[in-house]
Amino acid sequence: MCREDLLFKNLSGGYDVSNLLAVSAVKNFAKLIGLERRGIRVIKYTGTSKVDAEYDAQGALGYVMAFDNALQKIMTFIPHKEELVTGLRVEKFNIPKISVREILSNAIVHQDFSGADAGPIVEVFSDRIVITNCGSPLIETDRFVDAPSKSRNQQLSRLFLSVGLSELK
Repeated sequence: MCREDLLFKNLSGGYDVSNLLAVSAVKNFAKLIGLERRGIRVIKYTGTSKVDAEYDAQGALGYVMAFDNALQKIMTFIPHKEELVTGLRVEKFNIPKISVREILSNAIVHQDFSGADAGPIVEVFSDRIVITNCGSPLIETDRFVDAPSKSRNQQLSRLFLSVGLSELK
C-alpha cells in the first residue's frame, strides 16, 4: 500500500492514511470534515424535469467501495427490456451499462477537489441521464472522444485503473 501512496509511515512508527485512501475507501464521508457531501449522489426523477424526485440518496462510502453499488442502483432506474439471445434472456438497457460505467468513472476521477464540496451527482430522468461533477473539463467537450486524456487527479486515476474501474483508452 505504501507504493500506491495510500499509507505513509509516521514519526511514531505507525501509519497515516493518505487523502487518496480516505476518499477511496472511507466508510462514511460524513466523518471527514469538509468532505461530508463528496459521496456519489444518485437522484431518480419522475418524468423529464426536476419537479418530482422519487429517489435521492447521498452516498457515504468512498469511491472505490461505492462504485459497483452506485452503478447497479443507477442501472435499475434506466429503462430496459429482456431479449432472447441464442436462447438466453439478456437485459437490454436504453443506455448501455458500459457507457454509464465509463461516464461515472470519469466523473469521479476528473472532479475538481479544490472546488465546491459536493461529489459526483447522477440524475436519472425518464428520457436521459445526467452525470456531473465539480469543476470544468480540462479539454473541450467536443473533443472528449479524440483528445488525449488529461486528469487533475493522477493518483486517483491510477488507483481506479489498478482496481479495474477504468481503462486507458
